[in-house]
Amino acid sequence: MRQLRSFVAAHGPTVMTSAFFSLFTEMEGFRRTQDHPLLRDMGIHAFDTARYILDADPVAVTARGTRPEWSVYHHDATVSATFEMSDGSLFAYHGTWNARGLPTWWNSEWRIGAQHGSATWDGTGAPVVGTEDEEETARLQAAIDAETAPEPDQIAASLVECVSALREGRTPMCEIHENVLSFAMVEAAVAAVERGERVEIDELLEQARTEAIAAEADEQAREIMRSWDSVREALVAGS
Repeated sequence: MRQLRSFVAAHGPTVMTSAFFSLFTEMEGFRRTQDHPLLRDMGIHAFDTARYILDADPVAVTARGTRPEWSVYHHDATVSATFEMSDGSLFAYHGTWNARGLPTWWNSEWRIGAQHGSATWDGTGAPVVGTEDEEETARLQAAIDAETAPEPDQIAASLVECVSALREGRTPMCEIHENVLSFAMVEAAVAAVERGERVEIDELLEQARTEAIAAEADEQAREIMRSWDSVREALVAGS
């Protein structure tokens, strides 16, 4: 993901990014009866990844879900969502727990199209990049392939980031202000499926602020939320 982010920064702006996730699974427990189990379980990972790679935030989304007759889930575990991003590009997410064969990795399969180059990623190995210049493409790919040193992953990586941020006096990656818009993408996609129409992220954020103010018992906290020009601006300032 870090290599993809660097490639996009050097070869953007992007036009279209897609993430395809397909893994046949019949999970037990609450997911079988949960509304929109795929979006609320898996969507957050791809949406957070897209924001990181593109260095862009969501503006609006349209989405559709379906439940095939063989699904063990009571709600849609197959979803397609298209987000309009703040850089003017589109990010399309296609995910399913209902298709057998040729599974993707949990990280999805990615394709990124930008003004000066394109890249693909299978979700586990090194990205494959391409430009119109064959020599530049070969140089970029060689540099990516040369990065063979293992890096910390998952909990180990989180601990490294936490300790490094404390030592360096900086805000760590995925701090809550930074992550809220990824969660908003999930709930906006859910709303788009349920309404069958385009949903604006800021509309959803402002609705959440209204509900939070009504539910908050602390008057000082309510006043802080009322003082924001917008939720999005407050998130940017907080991060």
